[in-house]
Amino acid sequence: LGMLMQLDRLNPDFHKQGSNGANLMWQAAYFGHASILEFLLDRGVSVECSAASEDNFELTYSPLHVATINGHAIAVSLLLEARADVRHADGQGLEPLDDAVRLGHAGIVKELISNDADLFGLRVRAPAAYTPDYEGLQSCLANILDSQNSMLISAVVQGLGKAPELLDSLSREDLLRIFEEPGDVPVLAMKAICQPYQLVY
Repeated sequence: LGMLMQLDRLNPDFHKQGSNGANLMWQAAYFGHASILEFLLDRGVSVECSAASEDNFELTYSPLHVATINGHAIAVSLLLEARADVRHADGQGLEPLDDAVRLGHAGIVKELISNDADLFGLRVRAPAAYTPDYEGLQSCLANILDSQNSMLISAVVQGLGKAPELLDSLSREDLLRIFEEPGDVPVLAMKAICQPYQLVY
């Protein structure tokens, strides 16, 4: 960060992109450098600059998506505070929430859902993360419930408590599946549903 601050005195172009489309914001998100992200956000560098994956050039990731994949929770929080697009797809239709689920980043799942990530849109199911015999389209929520990963399901329910519009979209079947989960998931679901509401007279 010190070198970047010194460079700032020379009025550089922090928006410049590399050969794969990555700008400094993308690089900072990839490596999880929160202080550099804050510095770049203060200078108005775009949080939506997508870059090609180094493993598959057909995939393009936003800074939020790459921070999610690498499990950088602080970077994800900073990018969401800067209003990064939580529903930006990677070129094959997968969004940051899909990869957070696939990689088991429960805290990031909660944060993305709290910021209106798409739980209900149909996407191709990732065979490595779930039952490999199913190849088709289903919602991210269905993938999470099918995973039987109580940590991820708890994170979803906690995130829904901060996203009432998503909570209202749950189907009866989804609610029943959530209430059938073991552990504290049903209690967390009740807390999300039965939040206090201040009456104004």
